[in-house]
Amino acid sequence: MGLRNSTLREKREEETLVAREHMFGQFDTIIVAGEVQLPCHREILMEHSAYFRSMFSKFKEKSLACIELKDITDSKLMAQIINYMYFNTLSLSPKTVQDILVIANYLQIDTLATDCVQYVKDRIDKKNVVAVYLYTGAMGPWDLHLAAKDFILQHFEQVADKSKEFSLLSREQILCLISSPRLLVTSEGAVYKAVVSWVAHLPRERASLLPSLLQHVHFPLMSMDEVDQSFRSHLVKKNKNLSTALQEARTYLAKNTDEKLDYWSRKPKPPRWPKIFVVMRMYWKNLPMEYYDFKLKSWKQLTPVQNWRSCTALVGHKHSIYLLGGEEVDPESPTGSRTVNRVTRYDCEKERWSGGPSMLLARRWSGALVVDNTIYCIGGIGGKGGTYERRLETVECLELGEEGGRRWRPLSSMSTPRSSHTCEVMDGLIYVVGGGDGKDWLSSAEVYDPKKNSWRTISDLSAKRWKCGLVELAGYLYAVGGMDSPRAGFWGAPLNTVERYCPRSNCWTAVASMHESRFGCAVVAHQGKIYVSGGFGQDKAILSSVESYDPETDKWSKLTQMKKMCGFVGGVLIDRPVLFESPSEN
Repeated sequence: MGLRNSTLREKREEETLVAREHMFGQFDTIIVAGEVQLPCHREILMEHSAYFRSMFSKFKEKSLACIELKDITDSKLMAQIINYMYFNTLSLSPKTVQDILVIANYLQIDTLATDCVQYVKDRIDKKNVVAVYLYTGAMGPWDLHLAAKDFILQHFEQVADKSKEFSLLSREQILCLISSPRLLVTSEGAVYKAVVSWVAHLPRERASLLPSLLQHVHFPLMSMDEVDQSFRSHLVKKNKNLSTALQEARTYLAKNTDEKLDYWSRKPKPPRWPKIFVVMRMYWKNLPMEYYDFKLKSWKQLTPVQNWRSCTALVGHKHSIYLLGGEEVDPESPTGSRTVNRVTRYDCEKERWSGGPSMLLARRWSGALVVDNTIYCIGGIGGKGGTYERRLETVECLELGEEGGRRWRPLSSMSTPRSSHTCEVMDGLIYVVGGGDGKDWLSSAEVYDPKKNSWRTISDLSAKRWKCGLVELAGYLYAVGGMDSPRAGFWGAPLNTVERYCPRSNCWTAVASMHESRFGCAVVAHQGKIYVSGGFGQDKAILSSVESYDPETDKWSKLTQMKKMCGFVGGVLIDRPVLFESPSEN
């Protein structure tokens, strides 16, 4: 059998050489790898490899017919790579991809290196990701190293538990991971457990490193059960710093609400502070705000809404919620209502409503979001106020301080007037999709760079979507639901479809559809999943249902529905208020 396979392989290689010579003429170069001669065409090598382009144009090899590659000893892999340069095809496997990637990088064959990187990315899992992270940290390529790092940050608890190589991370590497603001964990206890496990692997060498690591474990975020369980570790008895940190956590957890608020008034909250998903009715009827507590996995009422306005924009910042503009009843107006530029703020920690600086323009059905402590309000319907209104392309922003901001200022306008559109931030850039310009509903999208104060267009959505959801998750944008209407002013078909935007390829691709069609729903991303609540459904159904999407499985799951909230809603993530830790709240 072995002899037969060898004969077949030799026959295929001979047929391949004949095909190459038939297509490109007589061979003019021989590459030697591992003492095996591989005939080829210099033109093909130079077309695909920057290494060969430089060699055959600048160095002595340009006049040689036979070139030995002393650093490449595997003739079979080199033969496959040469064949790739001819026919753009190569069969990768877990056993060969690493070696092929090394040679592709050495020969600077960018397309092959990209294929290898993508092959590895598609096969990264919780068991092998640390090995990939360690190897690429030393050998590259850097984009694969970053992909492995992102995977670890997204699945830190499972990786720390399942990966045999986790204990091989260096101090700098584990410090980089646990200090990252993008680290996702369901509990701070998981970070503590991973650090202790890493130290316990080499206790003599690593015990002295523990204090620097503990600075990035936020002990007040642990539960009392986690703290009590941690005290049982043998490391606590041997390490004074660890014992002190756990005792401080016990002291904090025993404080009452006012004492906890005073504690955090003197220091910034850590980036892994737990969140809640707040939902507010945006149209037709005022209802008390509700929130989904990810910690308790339940819905509760947050607060009645003071000075409620229809068609407002909703943003969250730290523990506060801002209502921007909107439409309110005005008996003196010919239409019975008036679009306003009013700003209202609800502080969830102080449980207090207050006013904020009015916007430059009155707006309803605008888009809004917060980026780096600055609120951006984009487009909408409105103007100077009153009943004279139009679709707006204008943008304004408000820099926030501890007690809100002082004054709005204008920014560069969008290329298209929009209302009922949606916006989201990704990598510091603000993306705006869909909505309507007053003449038609839109599938177009554009992106704003705050540093350059400039807009540019990106690829259109696959469908017209107004009042869809738009969220960023793991380096992608997801456009969720919305409505596709035949033209402005007409009720169309609510969508259950979802599409994902990749900024690197500038392409939208379809992912799994929701269980229910919905538009005007609240959509947020948290802990690696997308959460969708409320909206209007098929046949104008008023929805209170909730579902979540997991990009790893490409599946949607139904969750507990809201209590009384339903219909046209908006939603934001904010910091879970400290007062929620009181016994009555739990």
